[in-house]
Amino acid sequence: MPRASFDQLTAFVAVAEHGSFSQAARVIGKDRATLHHQVSDLEIDWDVILFERKGRTPVLTEVGVTLLTQAKHILYQMQSLELSCDSYSQGDVPEITICHDMSVPCDAIADIDLSLRKQYKNTAIHWLHRSRDEALDMLMAKHADFAVVLNSGKAFPTEGMSFINLGYPRFTFYAHRKSSIAQNPVVTLQDLASHHQ
Repeated sequence: MPRASFDQLTAFVAVAEHGSFSQAARVIGKDRATLHHQVSDLEIDWDVILFERKGRTPVLTEVGVTLLTQAKHILYQMQSLELSCDSYSQGDVPEITICHDMSVPCDAIADIDLSLRKQYKNTAIHWLHRSRDEALDMLMAKHADFAVVLNSGKAFPTEGMSFINLGYPRFTFYAHRKSSIAQNPVVTLQDLASHHQ
């Protein structure tokens, strides 16, 4: 059985980070005497001195500095575990698979990825390069959860999935300098349609 409680570790880290029992107590909303008692009990349980108590300011000992890193890591892991539990209890899924068409701009994919990772920190996100048709097939077969593809206007099934317009990507058209298109001051869609890509 562990000799340290979560409350004791929290008290130890708070006092070390804030430099005094009083300030740590204000920050974490506990009584100063309670924190003092928890840290003292921790020192007894571990049989080490974590702080030198000279005057009003507790100073970490060499052992305290070493153990502080590990204590912070344990608290971080516990917070991460609790965030994951909260996330799953609120209906978040552990992982999602998203297909994306290679013609979708990379910066758009990066923006979507960043936004998802900020909002769903405990969800693993898997990105797959697929053509539009392959992505839609994977959605219909339930091998993917989402697809980010360019809409051709008629490529989407009429049932079994929903569609959201995320915007319109910017494209720049280039032509060889000797091409007849490059000679025109204004290029229409009909001009483009009459030339091979």
